[in-house]
Amino acid sequence: MISNDKNSILRVLQSGDATLRKDTIEYLMFNPIDDEILQTLCSMISDANKGVRNTVSIALSTNTEWNSAKYLVDYISSEDIVIRNLAGEILMNLGSTSVDELINKLPGSNAADEKFIIDLLGQIGDQAANQPIIDVLCKSDDENVILACIEALGNLKALHSVEKLTEFYERSETYRPMVMEALGKIGGDKGRLFMINAFDQSDTLTKYSIIEAMETIGDEDSCNYLLRKLSEFDGPLSWSLIKTISKLQDVYSIEINCNEKLKNVILDTIQEADDEYKVAAVKLALKLEGCMIVVPFMEVYGKSEDIDEGIKYTLMKNYPEVLKQLPGVLNKNPDNLKSLIFLLMEILDIESEIIKTTVDELQLRNLSDSLTKLLVHSDEEIRRISCELLFMSDMETALMFTNELLEDENFWNRMRYAELLAKVDDPRAFEALNKLQQDENEMVSENAKNLIVEKNNNSIG
Repeated sequence: MISNDKNSILRVLQSGDATLRKDTIEYLMFNPIDDEILQTLCSMISDANKGVRNTVSIALSTNTEWNSAKYLVDYISSEDIVIRNLAGEILMNLGSTSVDELINKLPGSNAADEKFIIDLLGQIGDQAANQPIIDVLCKSDDENVILACIEALGNLKALHSVEKLTEFYERSETYRPMVMEALGKIGGDKGRLFMINAFDQSDTLTKYSIIEAMETIGDEDSCNYLLRKLSEFDGPLSWSLIKTISKLQDVYSIEINCNEKLKNVILDTIQEADDEYKVAAVKLALKLEGCMIVVPFMEVYGKSEDIDEGIKYTLMKNYPEVLKQLPGVLNKNPDNLKSLIFLLMEILDIESEIIKTTVDELQLRNLSDSLTKLLVHSDEEIRRISCELLFMSDMETALMFTNELLEDENFWNRMRYAELLAKVDDPRAFEALNKLQQDENEMVSENAKNLIVEKNNNSIG
């Protein structure tokens, strides 16, 4: 039983028994405490026992009414980075209740402590910190503190700091990307206009910050401006432009003409950029008249739920071109191979009769050749689906590869092949089905026997 006597509690908290210290902290967590106990608890963030440190951290973080911030701020100056970071974590968890104490700690702090406090204030997000941070920004000559102030003002969306931030943009190239990032978070016409006016004279890193910021604060005019700039860049910078243009087009339903330059940049983004840029490029292409690019669409299909539905609709609608180009894509063994063959199955299911009259023999032959290569793929599902596709689209070729089917190492696949063979009225199919009667797997052999009996009965009937 833990005593309610203050002196007894203090003795236990300062004892050498870590388990008892931990149990006492857990008890205090649900009770009001006096200032001396609170001060002792705050000092225990430096306890030698990790379990005790974790428990006191939870206790201090979850009891805002204790006002532990008034003691924890002093640990920001600790030379032990573990203690310093733990104090910061608790203060951040306390949120707005710690803001006044953090602000009061700023005057007289060294640069390292200033930066630490400002980082915390920016992450907490309480508007009360706006002016104190601007004050530090105006008086500090420490580069790291200045950068921390700029970032924090952006996180705080401090609208009245825009003018001061633009002054620091002119002061040093070091600050420019961070200023643009902050202006993007703050928003507003003044910041947006400043960004556009500064774009041409900016270095590459700052251009990236401006483009990224425009995703958040851009408008229709910004989108049209970035579209005009697209012709001046290629590579990663153009991918970033496409991502922002795609976002703005989506938000404002902007009408964009798909000229050759835009189409080529979209194509390059889909083929070369990271996935987030690929997704944005596909989203944009899907909304633009005359910007349907079959092969790149197939190359990214199945990689993102955000765009798969739109790609699928477009590819299904343009199935003749898909069937023409798909063999070349399948032969590269892409990582979305499974998605593509399932798409092909849907196309064949829906358009099988039309395909026979609209797709030429050479295209179908190329498709069959690609599917036969997949009959020995390492993925059992890809082998099975490829086989089913061959039976749907090119029975003659399917029957030429019965040996590969019978040698499939997956017995479930062999059972499925037996079902497919049983539906075919051809001596080669019957011969393959007979071989499956002798399969080493009892389930496969029994299945084949039953299918043969059923087939014979149907023939007699």
